[in-house]
Amino acid sequence: MDVDMICRETVKPSSATAAILRTFKISFLDQLIPTFYTPLILFYSIEDSGTKHERSSSVLKASVSEALTCFYPLAGRTGGHGFINCNDEGASFAEAQANVFECGGLAIRICALHIVIDATTMSHFLSYCAGIARGGSVEELPHPDFGTASSLFPPRDPLPKNFLKVMERGWFKEGKFAIHRFVFDHKSISILRERAREGGLTPTRHEVVSGVIWKHATAASREKSGSPPRISISIHSTDMRQRMKEKIPKCAVGNLLWSAFATYDPSNGTSGTLPHLVRLVRESVGKTNGDYLRGLAGDGGSELFTVD
Repeated sequence: MDVDMICRETVKPSSATAAILRTFKISFLDQLIPTFYTPLILFYSIEDSGTKHERSSSVLKASVSEALTCFYPLAGRTGGHGFINCNDEGASFAEAQANVFECGGLAIRICALHIVIDATTMSHFLSYCAGIARGGSVEELPHPDFGTASSLFPPRDPLPKNFLKVMERGWFKEGKFAIHRFVFDHKSISILRERAREGGLTPTRHEVVSGVIWKHATAASREKSGSPPRISISIHSTDMRQRMKEKIPKCAVGNLLWSAFATYDPSNGTSGTLPHLVRLVRESVGKTNGDYLRGLAGDGGSELFTVD
């Protein structure tokens, strides 16, 4: 595909960040995230945009500029392992001809540094931008909370030796990988939920779809390797905002997430049926509760990740 770059510029906050806010302290959970950008693409049809492309671009830049004033760390630069330098350097903005479709619709791609925000914060930022683009008052829009995450999970400085290398090995692996997208319609999910019912268990949509993918992934791995059934793990990200006993605002900024590990061990005599795997998923997520997460809060949390 040929891409014609229309413009490339930097969108800065509409107002300068106050001197007292120039240093944003990230949390220990943010420090666990390697330095990489997470991409997101949003598609809008001509009915959604409701205006010409030139006008859409102008409105988008203006709304991002206004939003960066409120979400000021996103306009800054990393300053070390424990903070963001909120220097108002701004966000890169590029406009390409390939972004615009013949039908009049357009695509918007966003890349954000993961050590600053998670998916929930990204959603909050985009909602804030959309509210401004629709003409909403900044005072009426929900504002982000910047202090809760680092207060509950203080950053560690210095980090243990080789800490970042160990974390990156856990996140990334070199090689060629295929990405597949599976679509489950309402009828299919209803059928799967009925199949997974056992012993009074009524699985959610997430639980049953996770169980199905886990079941068939382990079967495919076993067939490919030709080896006997092995231990397998299904990992699920959980939003800690809803699980901590301490009250965490929904708009709290940072990587307030944790991974729940569901483990299936065929050596203990279990069959690995869909109902069994679904139950393992539910139990693992259920254990990631306030009592468990409390052990991560405060200075003690970083001790769980001491690396020699």
